[in-house]
Amino acid sequence: CSGLTSIEIPNSVTSIGEYAFNGCTSLKDLSIEDGEGNLSLGIHTYNSSGTGKGMFYDCPLEALYLGRDLSYNTSRSSGYSPFYNKLSLTSVTIGNSVTSIGDYAFYDCSGLTSIVIPNSVTSIGNYAFNGCTSLKDLRIEDGEGTLSLGYNFYNSSIYDRGLFYDCPLETLYLGRDWSCNTNNSYANSPFYNIKTLTSVTVGDSVTSIGWYAFKECSGLTSIEIPNSVTSIGWYAFQNCTGLTSIVIPNSVTSIGEWAFRDCSGLTSIVIPNSVTSIGEWAFRDCSGLKKVELNCATIDSWFSGNKSIEEVVIGNSVTSIGGRVFYECSGLTSVTIGNSVTRIGDYAFSGCSGLRRIAIPSSITYVGDGAFSGTEWLGSRPDGVLYIGKALYKYIGTMPSNTSIEVKEGTTQICGSAFSGRSGLTSIEIPNSVTSIGESAFYGCSGLTSIEIPNSVTSIGESAFSGCSGLTSIEIPNSVTSIGNS
Repeated sequence: CSGLTSIEIPNSVTSIGEYAFNGCTSLKDLSIEDGEGNLSLGIHTYNSSGTGKGMFYDCPLEALYLGRDLSYNTSRSSGYSPFYNKLSLTSVTIGNSVTSIGDYAFYDCSGLTSIVIPNSVTSIGNYAFNGCTSLKDLRIEDGEGTLSLGYNFYNSSIYDRGLFYDCPLETLYLGRDWSCNTNNSYANSPFYNIKTLTSVTVGDSVTSIGWYAFKECSGLTSIEIPNSVTSIGWYAFQNCTGLTSIVIPNSVTSIGEWAFRDCSGLTSIVIPNSVTSIGEWAFRDCSGLKKVELNCATIDSWFSGNKSIEEVVIGNSVTSIGGRVFYECSGLTSVTIGNSVTRIGDYAFSGCSGLRRIAIPSSITYVGDGAFSGTEWLGSRPDGVLYIGKALYKYIGTMPSNTSIEVKEGTTQICGSAFSGRSGLTSIEIPNSVTSIGESAFYGCSGLTSIEIPNSVTSIGESAFSGCSGLTSIEIPNSVTSIGNS
């Protein structure tokens, strides 16, 4: 019927046969009215010789209103959606009665430029928009529940394809949580590797940014994350090299492994106090990162080895700095530590050769071994006993012979290697405030002939008095519960 220009399918129709409109060469406008239940449609068949036939074959459809769910048989090796390869189709409106968009639904509809997914839709099948080479704007409306999406299938030795494969998406509004099957070794997020994507806005109904969400989206320059989001999944923004800044809201409690790895455009990051866990290598190889602000209670080695970081601000909500947190961050020059921090872990700033400015609060009660070793700051301290907060950290410079030291009241720790190798030390007075004596604290202090350990001390580290050849006896008080080897 080559004269037909438009057709409306009422909601009373339950099925349309395979070739019902085949060859309607003037049919441009199709409306499938709102309704419940599936409408069964004939398929589009395609063979390797390049010929095809099907329900709307040779119909130059331009506009489609889809008001109900469709079903069609894609189990046949040459079977596709009836809208397959509709190059003329430029407008698709999906009604609020639609709950699913099937596999291959708009495969190779290269004229489509935008699509809105209403909140009634609960699933979109594999390859539904594969090859829509003009699709630039995607809006997934706000809604509750999880939208199941087809994945992006990637295998460099075979082929690429996926839900939005070959779609030059530029803007995305993501209004609800989504999931996809990433159990397949080649399966990724449906937005994986869309390098044209520059802007993502996340709606207030979204609670998580899923695994692989925007991995390899190197064109992404901005993303707005609302306070409803509580987690950022593994690999979520890995290799988003165009991303220069991101605000993590204080609703987020977890950031997955590799979440921001290789985001070389990121220049600063603020971790809010809501975050309780960050996965391994979450910020690894963020080579443009200059400033880091941390407000989570405990800090671990998330930025270890990053040589581009210049400034670190540790907020007042932080209570503990873990071991090797900024280990060998050689570009780091300035650190501000908040006044709630009580512990600094082993080698926390070790190897930060450029570190020359540190603001340290008096709240510090414990400093781990080598916490500041190899820093310019430590090398510029004046000779004598160096205290960091309430911890006696180290004796700086050459110790004269027959030196006696009185540890100041209020000191809680004599750190590891504090007086190691100081043969000039002959006596030391330790106050009742000290609770721990670190590893090798007095190692090789051959001039030390006596020491009184107060009954406030509960632990003595490994080799604490090893090589103290002048000591003939030492009394351990009953307060001590732990003594290291040697």
